Amino acid sequence: MALHDDFEAARKALETLQSQSAEAAQAFGRTKDDVVSVQLVWEQMEKAAPTNSAVASVVASGSANIAAMASSFQGMLYASDTTAKAAMSAAVSGAFLTTNTVMAVIGLPTETRAVITFDPETVKLPTYEARNYLSDRLGVLDQTLKQVCQGVWEALYGAPSDPGRAALFAMRQAYDQLFTVLAPDDRVRASSYWKRISADKPLLVTRNQRIDYALAMHVSDKFDALELSAATKATLDAYHELNAAHKREPLDPIKTKATLRTMYAWLELWADALGL
Repeated sequence: MALHDDFEAARKALETLQSQSAEAAQAFGRTKDDVVSVQLVWEQMEKAAPTNSAVASVVASGSANIAAMASSFQGMLYASDTTAKAAMSAAVSGAFLTTNTVMAVIGLPTETRAVITFDPETVKLPTYEARNYLSDRLGVLDQTLKQVCQGVWEALYGAPSDPGRAALFAMRQAYDQLFTVLAPDDRVRASSYWKRISADKPLLVTRNQRIDYALAMHVSDKFDALELSAATKATLDAYHELNAAHKREPLDPIKTKATLRTMYAWLELWADALGL
């Protein structure tokens, strides 16, 4: 009987591994498509960069993110767990790259944007199931964070008036709550990652300081840390777009959706790096 059970256990384990490998192959394939789909856009922007400082700044930030992502993928080649977990992490990186590209294209000068072969409307928001899954993962850190994350989509799809504005407010709260948990003011100020930068606000902790502290204290994988660090500028640019919620004029629906998707992908990257 024990022999039979052992054989059955081996068979079931192999079936699970087979299934994970199949899912991993599909996830890696989707991520490859994401990378290929935006490669031409970044190469077109790179050609325009020498004559336009605004484009050059965008390309510099994007190049750092893409280089870090490539290093992360190359590291997976030699990792011992390149199965479903690694594939899902790669898929999140691909999603962030895509939404970061949308944000970059939307922010380009009109004359440059006219020659870019990319449609920002192709960005897709996460599915209902994916949104709930991320909220549950973040809830392991903090229940308030889970509720705030859920509130983003409740606002976007449930608010009877101006849902985009309500969702931007909620996403800003989700970001702020994450770093309140990972990098509390008093701990950052007591660390080597803080220095006083304002005489008017002597105790101010900046977002960059919080991120640096959180990476050092909570992210052990060097490839995850590299990718998150490289993505910081693009994400903070998106964070500043959340401030559009304070403006009185109507919001650009495409830009609003792209901002929400970029910040969502950033939260996913952090959830992966934290092992949630």
